[in-house]
Amino acid sequence: MRIVRILPSFEKCLKRRTSCEKSRIRAGLRGLNRFLVTGQPSKGFGLRKLAGTIYELRADLHLRILISIEGDMVYLLFAGNHDEIRRFLKSVR
Repeated sequence: MRIVRILPSFEKCLKRRTSCEKSRIRAGLRGLNRFLVTGQPSKGFGLRKLAGTIYELRADLHLRILISIEGDMVYLLFAGNHDEIRRFLKSVR
């Protein structure tokens, strides 16, 4: 069983999102949950490894969710568009 932990950086970026973007992020996270429980990706589920333990989950055409998978822990790191994701990754390194 995997444990999902929401980090403050993820909560902070959600506050800046519109309600439409928040619903798309929720839908992406539901797809992630289905994948973690069943091991089967749903149609349109996009998850790719970026570096080390960091993965990018596609919420829609422009929105991405950064997660980190370390053992049984899944950390929700950040949500944003491509440029915001790039800036976030540079600031963390």
